[in-house]
Amino acid sequence: MKKRTEETPETLTERFQALHEFVPAAERALSREIWGYLVGGAETETTVARNRAALDSLALRPRVLRDVSAVSAAAAFLGHRLRLPVVLAPVGSLESFHQEAGAAVARAASGFGVPFLLSSVSQPSLEDAARAAGAAPRRHPRAAAAAHRLPPPRPAAAAARSSRCRTCAAAAPW
Repeated sequence: MKKRTEETPETLTERFQALHEFVPAAERALSREIWGYLVGGAETETTVARNRAALDSLALRPRVLRDVSAVSAAAAFLGHRLRLPVVLAPVGSLESFHQEAGAAVARAASGFGVPFLLSSVSQPSLEDAARAAGAAPRRHPRAAAAAHRLPPPRPAAAAARSSRCRTCAAAAPW
């Protein structure tokens, strides 16, 4: 992981005017190996190609000279109102990207008002990430995604840990 300075939301909005500007900056900030892990896919990367094609097929229809004073992208999810219809997907080995790993993701997601999924192959523990998210107002469900290779998944154990952290649990064998 390369050394980087922490940025505030204000400096980020000054530095980046469009989403596509994040990509080259992220690539410069990460080592070649970590960047490859982040943008790559498994095996033939078919899913990466399909996801890209699906996103490229979407288009926004610009509406000029419209009242945008009350526009909202909010949505309902599992009985909770979300600021955006977005859920942060689980990423294993988050500590490779940021020293606070899942705790930083939990804080950011909770502060912004979107749910997140925490991979079981990431640090810190589910309990520590839930505590980090707890510092911000809780406006959404939290979830933990458990990825197991061996031994087989134990949904009851995951559910017990999740209930102690007031999260939802999903155990997925692969």
